Amino acid sequence: MAKLRLALSGPSGSGKTYSALLIASGIVPMEKVAVIDTENGSANLYANLGTYSVLTLHPPYTPKKYIEAIHAAEQEGFELVIIDSLSHSWNGEGGLLEQKDKATDAKYKGNSWAAWREVTPEYNKLIETMLNSPCHIIATMRAKTEYMQDDSSGRKRIVKVGAAPIQRDGIEYEFTVVFDLSIDHMATVNKDRTRLFDGQYFVPTPDVGKTLKQWLDAGEPAPAPAPQPVPVTEVQSVSQTPESQQVPQSAISSQPVQSVPQPQPSPPVDTQSDVYLMELLKFVWTKGGWSLDILPDYVSKRWSKPFNQITASEVYALTNEICQYIHMDRRALEAEFQQTNIPF
Repeated sequence: MAKLRLALSGPSGSGKTYSALLIASGIVPMEKVAVIDTENGSANLYANLGTYSVLTLHPPYTPKKYIEAIHAAEQEGFELVIIDSLSHSWNGEGGLLEQKDKATDAKYKGNSWAAWREVTPEYNKLIETMLNSPCHIIATMRAKTEYMQDDSSGRKRIVKVGAAPIQRDGIEYEFTVVFDLSIDHMATVNKDRTRLFDGQYFVPTPDVGKTLKQWLDAGEPAPAPAPQPVPVTEVQSVSQTPESQQVPQSAISSQPVQSVPQPQPSPPVDTQSDVYLMELLKFVWTKGGWSLDILPDYVSKRWSKPFNQITASEVYALTNEICQYIHMDRRALEAEFQQTNIPF
């Protein structure tokens, strides 16, 4: 059976933890759910949902700690792991951004680009652990909080909205489904390879999990859509809290499950979009003043894998990073690239 890779992104107070637990309850029994908690025990607040277990992480929030927690859950026989929250591995105490800053100052004399080469393999290991886990994975991510003026009720009011998730650019590529949660707990679809929730607005319930499980049980996952332009350690032991008291599962509502679309065949690896992205990367690389001769070796070291095995999403993420490093706007460079008439 295919395994779920779901991300929930939203501002503080949008209900990420509770929504993740509700969706999980529709996929597996709650006693098979483990929560990796970095949110000061927020996962312990919903004991009425069942006997799920909580693995508590404390600072520093290094990727290695997350990896050990995921492996610990796997070894204990859990079937679904909720990572609450994945954002701490990025910008929390001891997270990747802090590691990069320390390496920049201590080892690379202010060269942050060189420092990224040191910490990126740790990020890649965490992503690979999530993708290769035999468990279903639901990851919550904090969103940068923004405010906007709302006139829909006839009166002007300021409302809090979520923006991009607090994580590395391109993180959405790693998940099958990404839901954005608003402050009123309403979910919208950011990415959906299942095509089950396109255009829908809903409050997450166990039925969302049941629908996803039915799709997962139907066969192989649907192929990823063609890449689209997007804006671009010390280990401590993990403790498990005592099991909570269980409530009757009848307390969880049951509604008809949506029909499941049949998966489509996977596209060829060497698609026109992939060729386009690689040519764009080369174009941006030369704009930075570097020789194309060293690009393959650099890219393979950057992603810790052979150059011919990197994915389209990795190429695009690297293109964005190079643009940021040389302080150039990617959209302007891409428009310039499209005027070159390079065949691809």
